[in-house]
Amino acid sequence: MLCFLFVGPVYAAAAGTNEWDIPFLGTMAKPDGFVAVDIEQWAKDLTALYPAKKDKKTQPAAAVKVPANSPVKMPTDLKLYQLQVSDGKVYHIAGAVALRDDTMDGANYFFSAFKTVQAQRIEEINRNITANIRSIQDAVAKTNLFTFQILDLSLFSRLNPNGGNDAIYTASGRVIVNMNGLIMPMHGKVYVAKRDGRLAALLIFTYDSDGKFWDTTADRLMTSLKYNKKDR
Repeated sequence: MLCFLFVGPVYAAAAGTNEWDIPFLGTMAKPDGFVAVDIEQWAKDLTALYPAKKDKKTQPAAAVKVPANSPVKMPTDLKLYQLQVSDGKVYHIAGAVALRDDTMDGANYFFSAFKTVQAQRIEEINRNITANIRSIQDAVAKTNLFTFQILDLSLFSRLNPNGGNDAIYTASGRVIVNMNGLIMPMHGKVYVAKRDGRLAALLIFTYDSDGKFWDTTADRLMTSLKYNKKDR
């Protein structure tokens, strides 16, 4: 999943719009120089550029009847993006995963009509995260594949604490992944919202060295988030 984050700015998304729309999450105002590359569309375009070739010597005719641009299809509740921001001198690159839960349990766990219940449930989530970190680290280390160390962790809190109709909760962290001496310092931030009785989330991740930039940029995107059920 991380691979598309680091391939660089290889694809120009459609111009002419100042908004980034994720169908099941909402529409956000783009900062200057911002581009969100839809990986599904990018893969479709790439497939169209390199159609399948027939090999008459090694394959029977029935085996090579494949459309030139075989469809690349993602689940409707999952979207992958490469995010780019350029100021004309430096490119800032991040990956993004947007998803919507199929059950109502997640949404009900995060969101309630009563503010006291909301606070209690968020505190419970945060306690569970803190309690499970060490056991997860130990389990990962036993695989002998990689280890990870958490440098900084900001647990779930409300992005718009002063109110607003659209409650959004966010958490972030800085993690060092060590794969037998190969170090990958990562920064990630997740946002959670309730959409039509279901839980929708956006995870933005990048190298730790670019974490502060994307932390600020992601907050700007999400504070501009608008969702109109009638348009979906």
